[in-house]
Amino acid sequence: MPGPIITLLTDFGTKDHYVGVMKGVILGISRSAQLVDLCHEIPSQDVRGAAYVIGTSYRYFPQGTIHCAVVDPGVGSERHGLVAKTNHYLFVGPDNGLFTMIYDLEKDAEVYKITESAHIPTEISSTFHGRDVFAPVAAHLSQGVPCSELGELISEPVRINTLRPDSKGSILKGTVIYMDRFGNLITNITRTDFDNFVMQARFEIVADDVSLNEVANTYADASRGTMIALFGSTDYLELSVVMGSAARRLNLGVGNTISVRRL
Repeated sequence: MPGPIITLLTDFGTKDHYVGVMKGVILGISRSAQLVDLCHEIPSQDVRGAAYVIGTSYRYFPQGTIHCAVVDPGVGSERHGLVAKTNHYLFVGPDNGLFTMIYDLEKDAEVYKITESAHIPTEISSTFHGRDVFAPVAAHLSQGVPCSELGELISEPVRINTLRPDSKGSILKGTVIYMDRFGNLITNITRTDFDNFVMQARFEIVADDVSLNEVANTYADASRGTMIALFGSTDYLELSVVMGSAARRLNLGVGNTISVRRL
């Protein structure tokens, strides 16, 4: 029978050997593991983008899946590695806010700080914890090793506060948290955030000098080259250009502001 599924999410890309080495370490411990490449093209060191991807993807995998995510600009520093355990999934990665959306969605999550144990190599590189810490931990979890043997419970893991929009008066201020390969600008404003803020009122969505007064249902709702706003497959508000790139048209990217104004 095939073993547990382990997904891998990194900013390593596929040009170098890093992802392959992580897979080798996992298979050396858990030969029957099923490895799934969730994404390896997260922009370098973009923890917020990685948090969005894992937070909107994890539930589409079977219960028992282990999600190993390594986007780790603080590798080698005093930041901890951790294991987060929910009712149906396990998450392995650095304690840098990468699992912020998991904590928000899975209120009962238990979080363990990874500590020294027999399941982790005694010699750990200061620059490649994906290989020396997170891959072995994910592999041992897939073999049934309990979280308590890999670390100690903590109560306050690091969170990213910019994954939520801010509202003040008649303005809901959002931030672009991800840009996909099509140039769609995905914000941190969910459909629920939008509906609760607008409440049937007239509105405008403002990005730079562009203003939109409606939300499309699909990318095909407008003619080629038209700028539209819509809720994508993850139910987050995004700006798109039909058959084009909103990022290129607006010259905007991750970190830029997109606001909703009640009129």
